[in-house]
Order: sequence, then C-alpha cells, then structure tokens
Amino acid sequence: MITEIILAIMALLFLMVGIFLFKGKAAWLIAGYNSLSEEEKKKYDKKAICKAASFICFVCCVILCVITYIAHKANSDMIDETSMITVAVVLLAVLIIAIITVGLYVTKRNKKNERQ
Repeated sequence: MITEIILAIMALLFLMVGIFLFKGKAAWLIAGYNSLSEEEKKKYDKKAICKAASFICFVCCVILCVITYIAHKANSDMIDETSMITVAVVLLAVLIIAIITVGLYVTKRNKKNERQ
C-alpha cells in the first residue's frame, strides 16, 4: 500500500513540474539551459524548450500512474510476473523514445534563426 502512495505522490510531482514547465515558469529546472550564458540563451526559444521538457514530465507522470496501477494489481495478486515484465519493457521503450524525440526536437527545432 505504501508503494502505491509513494508512486502516486511522485506522479503528482511530475504533473506539477510539467504544468509549471508548460507555462514557461520553470526554465531554471532544465539542466543545460540553466547553465548557458545570456548570449547562448538568446539563441534558443525558451518557451518551446520548456514545453518540450514538460512533455517528458507528462510522459513520466503517465508512466508512474500505470506503474501505480500495476503495483496495486500485483499487491492484490491480480496480475502475474510475466505480464508485469512485459508492461515494464513497453514503458521503458516509451520513455526512451520520448527522451530521444524531445532531445532531437530541442537541438534541431528550437534554435532560433541566427539571421534574425
């Protein structure tokens, strides 16, 4: 029972951070962007980078909600280990694909045009 509560709290934290990032209010949380000089920061679209980072937070929130559900089912003996492993592999693949996609999006699409 305590596992489900901890996972639910973590999911809520990711949701809250994702909302703040989506609104563009928490750019200081983004590693790398935070440490750039002011000249380098001007080369990137801050709102677009925040939205991309919020997407990762929302994906993590959904994954944690699914894991919470599966943990509840496992504690109630309603699901077997084989099903849990399959779901874990799928969730890990989804997370890796989301991180790669956002990483490519941020590096390729969010750099402002140098001529402007």
